[in-house]
Amino acid sequence: MIGYTVAILSQLIVFPIFDIVIPIQDNLLIGVYFTAIPIVRSYVVRRFFNKLYG
Repeated sequence: MIGYTVAILSQLIVFPIFDIVIPIQDNLLIGVYFTAIPIVRSYVVRRFFNKLYG
C-alpha cells in the first residue's frame, strides 16, 4: 500500500511539471502498474534464488 501511495503522489507532482495532464482514474491505474511490477519482480527473483540455493 505504501508503494501505491508513493506512486500516485509522485505522479500527481511530476506529471504536471512535464505538462502531462491525465484523468485521476488513469493516474490510479498507472499507480497499480507501478506497484504491481516491483511486487512481481521481487517474487520472481525470490523464487529463482530459493530454487538455486534451496
